[in-house]
Amino acid sequence: MNDYNYVVYTKEGKKLKGTISALSEDRAKMLLREQGFSVGRVTKQTIWNKDINISIGPAVTARDLSVFCRQFQSLLNAGVTVIDGLEMLSAQTENKTFAQTLKECYAAVQKGTTLADAMKKHPKVFPALLLNMIEAGEASGSLDVSFERMSVYFEKNAKLKALVKKAMIYPIMILIVAFVVLIAMEEFIDKVSNWYVRLGRKRYWGEEFTEDKKAAYVTLYTVLTTYAKLSAPFTPFMSEAIYQNLVRNFDKSAPVSVHLTKYPEVDETMVDESLSEQMALVYAYTELGRSARNASAIKNRQPLNELYLTDANNKTTLADNLVQILKDELNVKVVKQHEDLSKFVNYTLKPQLKTLGPKYGKKLNAIREFLANCDAMKVVDTVEKGEVFSTELDGDIVEFTKDDLLISVSQKEGYASATDGNIAVILDTQLTKELVEEGIYREFVSKVQNLRKSSNYVVTDRIYIEVSGDAELEEIVLKYENQVKQDVLALSVTKGENGEFTEEFNLNDKLLKVSIRR
Repeated sequence: MNDYNYVVYTKEGKKLKGTISALSEDRAKMLLREQGFSVGRVTKQTIWNKDINISIGPAVTARDLSVFCRQFQSLLNAGVTVIDGLEMLSAQTENKTFAQTLKECYAAVQKGTTLADAMKKHPKVFPALLLNMIEAGEASGSLDVSFERMSVYFEKNAKLKALVKKAMIYPIMILIVAFVVLIAMEEFIDKVSNWYVRLGRKRYWGEEFTEDKKAAYVTLYTVLTTYAKLSAPFTPFMSEAIYQNLVRNFDKSAPVSVHLTKYPEVDETMVDESLSEQMALVYAYTELGRSARNASAIKNRQPLNELYLTDANNKTTLADNLVQILKDELNVKVVKQHEDLSKFVNYTLKPQLKTLGPKYGKKLNAIREFLANCDAMKVVDTVEKGEVFSTELDGDIVEFTKDDLLISVSQKEGYASATDGNIAVILDTQLTKELVEEGIYREFVSKVQNLRKSSNYVVTDRIYIEVSGDAELEEIVLKYENQVKQDVLALSVTKGENGEFTEEFNLNDKLLKVSIRR
């Protein structure tokens, strides 16, 4: 049995479209002619020409079907005919989709179609079980019994769906909470490892066990053990591993499992709101500074002279120790706060013809020339405040508002900037000879550290360094000898190639051989 799309005409000449099921195309045409139609076209239904019914109204629920069956059974018991019952129920049903379906069934039954066949045309509304029961009820003359049984079935079905839906709310909420918590945990771990621990490296690696070093270790230990307890419900095995390594290995009297410990509680006295706010701002400035460096293709190891910070709210002034973090992270010499961003951009002004044309049509050329040569920053500052900028052209006063100007902004040469909401950073990217030399020194230190690592030297091994190659690079490395020795635990830095391991590096497009030995 196949489905066929058809176009037919009634005796009155009315064009009708629809779908019919038949064994073949010829059989479909014959069935249509038997119904008194003049056949225009019959085509086999495929995925490309299949009619797609899109229900815009509300879906028909099990409760809707239960009410329908109960009401239809009552009408039939009261002696109401099937046609009249359909007409009454289609008018009373509140669900618009269901009401339209019942109207179509009513029209089909009026034409002599059985109720079961009329309902079969709407398989998305009436389930197969209901259709089979209606067909059996019509055949046996017990249609009211079929409706009664189906009303009970759909009522139970609706209650079951409601219970399942209610039961699913809690696990769904748990999944949502777990998802949010896992995202927060991932962000927290990222900041601990890539921000806090990295910033504290010098504190951890100090040779003497000072109070500052002790505080750094205690703080990190407290953070990790508390994190293990907090994350235990969400990542039970990882939390257990952290707890066993950091707690049970050193304190055998502690609970045997992280899942047997008391869940941490917030201690408001330990929260420093001002410090948290400033550190969050430092983190945001650092991210923007790195973005500005990347945009201008300047490596982070290349020192820059100045970093300018702008804050539209002008609320927070960073403490000196936090400013130092910015200097170290972005490798700049000077940090200046609360700077005016407009000092680092150029403005280009053009007339907005839609507004200036009707007012100063004959003076447009003079206006263009004025805007091209005026103090653009002065004009922009005035109109940005919502004020009117006035000037005299050819003896007449000409006034500009912000809507009268097309304002283009470009970055001044020698600066790189990045913005995010109310904050922005501007880097002075102009390099002096001293800055270039320091950048080479820092790049050299990085290469030596990589060479140490590839040579399988222990972190605490003291080494001898020898360099050979470009004379200028040799001179710069020897100039920074003391800093190099401190940074890479070197006993000496000299010219030569006598080492246990040797590698040639490219520094600023010049070659330098580096040899190390213990």
